[in-house]
Amino acid sequence: MSIIDDAALDAVAHGAHHEPHAILGIHPYRDAAGSARATVRARRPLADSVTAVFVDGDRVPLVHVRSGIWEGERVGPALAYELETAYANGPSFTADDPYRHAPTIGELDLHLIAEGRHEQLWRG
Repeated sequence: MSIIDDAALDAVAHGAHHEPHAILGIHPYRDAAGSARATVRARRPLADSVTAVFVDGDRVPLVHVRSGIWEGERVGPALAYELETAYANGPSFTADDPYRHAPTIGELDLHLIAEGRHEQLWRG
């Protein structure tokens, strides 16, 4: 089960969290024995199932935590992965998880966007 509090999960689900990368994506850590592990979280509202498919072939089924947020644990290092998502009455599809990548907008970009003066958004 998630160690992230319900308020933070709800904020992410509703697009109101100030730093969604802190919640979503892959988060590596070491367990008490020193073994590499990783938590994967994704936002997939209305999905019936979500699976993280890693480049080494490992498949980690994610469990619905709340409000469209899914979570799973990988035993092993944090590697590149895609999310395989299935919805009712539709085919499943596999896509990259944008939250596995670091954010690319810096503080200056945010400031200029807020002022409506960012003149190079296409370079993001």
